[in-house]
Amino acid sequence: MNKKWLIFGGGAAVLVIGFIVIFTVINNSHKPEKTVSSFNQAVKDNDVDTLKEMIQVDEKDVEINKQALTSFVNYLKANNESYQVIKDGFKKQIKDDDFTSSYELVSLVEDGKTMGVFPNYKLKVTTVNLKLKGTEDDDEVELVVEGFKKPLETVDDEDDVYGPIFPGEYEVEASIQNNLGEFVDENKVDIWGNSEVSFLIDSEKLAREDKVIQKDIIDAANKFNEDMSVYVASGFQADKFTNVSDDLEMGFTGLSTNFELAKDHVEKLESQFLESTVNMDKLDLNQFDGEWKAEVTMLVSYNEKMKLEDFDLEDFSYTEIRNFTLKYDQKKEEWIIVDLSGEDADESEADNWDNKEEIKIDDPPIRKWSEDDSFI
Repeated sequence: MNKKWLIFGGGAAVLVIGFIVIFTVINNSHKPEKTVSSFNQAVKDNDVDTLKEMIQVDEKDVEINKQALTSFVNYLKANNESYQVIKDGFKKQIKDDDFTSSYELVSLVEDGKTMGVFPNYKLKVTTVNLKLKGTEDDDEVELVVEGFKKPLETVDDEDDVYGPIFPGEYEVEASIQNNLGEFVDENKVDIWGNSEVSFLIDSEKLAREDKVIQKDIIDAANKFNEDMSVYVASGFQADKFTNVSDDLEMGFTGLSTNFELAKDHVEKLESQFLESTVNMDKLDLNQFDGEWKAEVTMLVSYNEKMKLEDFDLEDFSYTEIRNFTLKYDQKKEEWIIVDLSGEDADESEADNWDNKEEIKIDDPPIRKWSEDDSFI
């Protein structure tokens, strides 16, 4: 009888030992340190598949794809200080035995229990939003993050907040549509650290550097230069200017009255716009209260002659520095000259301009005044 009890007792002891071993193995595999170790190894190995299984996010709508996880890993590898903050946070949680959800960017949280006994741990990742800065009310913006299928959605239209985004280092493409056209800006952005990360869009800079807009501004100023010849040869009729504001046109009306008094003694009057040189370093563009304005400086040259009755032919040819101020007319969808100033110069003035664009005119027309119709 004693022998049977001994055998039975020995078997029970083996079972107990086996249970203890199994319990210990399972318990050790469910310790938070194990999760932390797996996380660090996955980061080291760029193992995004393992990371995806370990992660929870605070926003269900966030897209977690291979690019998002790769951006997350890339940021940690490039920013050791931020990575160390996460590691220190893990240590504190384990020391305090506190695995409730926190406001940290990455933290350990309990995720149910295996066999109702052994706690499972995951990594809770707090998503980030992008807050746009530098845009105007009439700007229509679309943000596309590298590797994402759809543009980011707005979280708050009034405050220009987009998201949510899984934290990481991303290439973000911003498409801006406004009165002047559409511009695209690409930037590498660290979406990390706070619930909102500022994303600056300098629409003025984008417009200023846009070759099409630069050409439109230069063409508008040069159109005025051409119209100046027409204006002179028409007997100074201000309506010959085709792209100036009403106020500026009024400033050119006085000379026509004086010309009317003297035109019976005018035998010849002609004007020829020869060429212009643009100082590209003086081409500027800005927006205020929804209105776009531009400034540009040109060196312009004219060949002008006039002969009065009983007088010799006089040469009034000149070269001057002309400074333009333009405003974009939204209704006409064109640049309008609103102000200008000029000062005498010689043709060598542009020699010192580092960034310039010379505009040559092939066979420039000679505008001649006609007493019959005063129309060129």
